[in-house]
Amino acid sequence: MERNILSWPFKHYRAYQVLSLSLAVAILGLGGHSIIDRYLHSESKTTAWYMFFWFLIWIFVGTYVVRSIWLMKKVSIVEKTLFVSDFFGEISVPTSEIAEVIEKRSRGRIFIYLNLKSDSRFGSKISFMPFDYKAGKDTSSVTYLLRDLANISTTS
Repeated sequence: MERNILSWPFKHYRAYQVLSLSLAVAILGLGGHSIIDRYLHSESKTTAWYMFFWFLIWIFVGTYVVRSIWLMKKVSIVEKTLFVSDFFGEISVPTSEIAEVIEKRSRGRIFIYLNLKSDSRFGSKISFMPFDYKAGKDTSSVTYLLRDLANISTTS
């Protein structure tokens, strides 16, 4: 049977990862250069505050990249089995193992979170961005599909 991809196609998803990571590296590189330049060429007492500011920027960007990019999964489906991948490994999850399907919107994008009945290699919560991630509808068609396959009412 052919797999139907529910999340962003691999090349688009990987491009999103690479673009976000390169943005983070650019910000970190500029910040590091500024800190070194300021530390070596200035006798100002504000150097410590300047370094603290860039440290906070590094923490913010790193948290953003980890939470919004690296934790997202690639999800495909064959009949009543989900195949979940983090690009390093893949697991299969029967749709009967899905306890809850949560859809959230952020900045015009749709994110789907699957809460599983038991832990898997990726934990008990799987997050991904559905293929129709910019759909103008109230709810993603992927959300409806997963709720239907897992026999979950649409009011949850």
